[in-house]
Amino acid sequence: MAERGAGASVVAGVVGGAVDRVRGRIERKRQIDDPPIGADRDGVHPGQWRARGLEDQYGLPPGCPVHPLGVDGQTFYFIDDIGQLFTVPEGRQFGQDVIQRLFGSRPLYLYWAWPKITPPKKEGEPFIVTNWRAELVRQDLFQAAKNKGPWNSVERIRGRGAWTTKDGRLVLHCGDVLYLDGRQVDTGEHGEFFYPRRPSIPHPWPREVGDDINPGPKLVEMLRTWSWDRPDVDPLLVLGWIVVAMLGGALEWRPSIFLVGDAGTGKSHLQRLIKAVLGSMLVQATDTTPAGLYQRIGTDALPVGVDELEAEADNRKAAAVVKLARLSASGGLMLRGGQDNSGVEFQARSPFLFSAIVAPALPPQDLSRLGMLTLKELDPAKVATPPVLEAIDTIGPRMLRRLMDRWGEWPELLAAYKAALFKGGHDTRGQDTYGTLLAAAHLLLGDEAMAAAGVPSIDKWGVLLGVDALPDHVRKEQNWRKCVMHILTSRVPSWRHGQRQTIGQLLEDLQSSRLVMDGGLSFDDAVRQMGQAGIGLFKDLSLSEGLILAVPNNSPLLAELFEGSQWAGTAGTGGWAGSLRQGPPHVIVTDKKKNNRKVAGLAQRCTLILLDEFLKMVDV
Repeated sequence: MAERGAGASVVAGVVGGAVDRVRGRIERKRQIDDPPIGADRDGVHPGQWRARGLEDQYGLPPGCPVHPLGVDGQTFYFIDDIGQLFTVPEGRQFGQDVIQRLFGSRPLYLYWAWPKITPPKKEGEPFIVTNWRAELVRQDLFQAAKNKGPWNSVERIRGRGAWTTKDGRLVLHCGDVLYLDGRQVDTGEHGEFFYPRRPSIPHPWPREVGDDINPGPKLVEMLRTWSWDRPDVDPLLVLGWIVVAMLGGALEWRPSIFLVGDAGTGKSHLQRLIKAVLGSMLVQATDTTPAGLYQRIGTDALPVGVDELEAEADNRKAAAVVKLARLSASGGLMLRGGQDNSGVEFQARSPFLFSAIVAPALPPQDLSRLGMLTLKELDPAKVATPPVLEAIDTIGPRMLRRLMDRWGEWPELLAAYKAALFKGGHDTRGQDTYGTLLAAAHLLLGDEAMAAAGVPSIDKWGVLLGVDALPDHVRKEQNWRKCVMHILTSRVPSWRHGQRQTIGQLLEDLQSSRLVMDGGLSFDDAVRQMGQAGIGLFKDLSLSEGLILAVPNNSPLLAELFEGSQWAGTAGTGGWAGSLRQGPPHVIVTDKKKNNRKVAGLAQRCTLILLDEFLKMVDV
């Protein structure tokens, strides 16, 4: 009976929503009709609006369907007759054909506002409007844009998706209408931003979504039917991402997720479920490039799904797409060269959903912005009788309405999850990524639904999703430690026992008493071989009881050792020195009174690594 009652509420909401949308469209279309050619408009003769003092604040005639946005250099921006952005760039002729496109649905207005009048042939006959004057239209529109002032399209245009006002209120841009404070308002300029008219995407549910028709709990139940690597964690992260996908532009941080699983793990079914929930909000792509994506996204803040982003011999293309997701997480500005030496700016604010059988190798800066979720082979017992999602086409709108109504709870929820993850060892980036996903799921579900679904309370997530719960390849290793490990795993140029050793192996041999007793490697031999790699080796009891490495800050030999790595230098100037200096003082010594050391016979400024202290950290 409860299910039947919820279904009835859904049907009633659909009918009410349809009526509301029709009513809204009727209201938006109410205007003074444009008169036939030569007739008065609201009692004003053609072309007489200026003489009557009826121009608006920017110098345009009353009721003009085209509005100025402003000017950037020699590029002019307008809102056209149907509410879309219209750009007149430098060098384009603003002639009759351009004006006709600008006023496309309102051609009669041109004959009234800027008429071309032919005098009567006989005295007493009326003047005749034969055309409209393009030069006057151009003059007034350009002047209006100048009067409006400077305007930047990247910073001021907000496409479809969720946004916030300066005081933190939620704005939902659904293409043909906006929702501000839960009320429908027309697209156009609101405050300092322009929301252009665009193709429609799902609207929020027309009525309040209570716990009885909240789709969140059923979605959690459905997501748990997949075999996750972390069954208590990953379904909530996926639900959180779906919410983030709906709220992308309104969030300070937009984490992405990467689904990894072999054939038969249900990746395709999961993606179809997500697509069914998000509908036309989701931009789907395969075998894509960053340029293709940002041309497709434009000014929208809509989620992007990229399927089959597989590891390949050359991962540069995949890495470039993931880099776009990295920039999008914080809304970073992308600058690209354009034609005629003009720059192209793009600011992405889209959460990304990636999937692959084998994910490409990704750098830490990308992994820190991704939730890596592993799918295993499906459990037949779980998928035999999956939960039923009724009226699936209404799930997205119901979620949007619930999120819109509960938006005021977002700051407090996010802060609480970040605090819990901080206790679990996450740095700021980890708190941003996982805290946002968890808080988003909580915002949809609410406290009671979270408890009913068996989801742990906020304070438990520091342990449940602490740093130790992350996959090994996702855990962020400090830059300076990776730099030291690169040194220790590099080979020395000389041969020993018929093979070349790594620096780490050489040091291990040196510290092995068995080899020394057998007439093996001596300290002087080790110093000499290390010198061939451009690294010094010495002992100094005032610093440490163990061995100490001296890494020159500038060295052609070390430039070869670091060639192709992120610490590579140029012409012997080391990029490694700055990275090593990020280490703690009990491991890394940079004191100028102590770091002038002899390497390969020459005294050089070095960064000193206390080897015993470093190995203690690695062994933890």
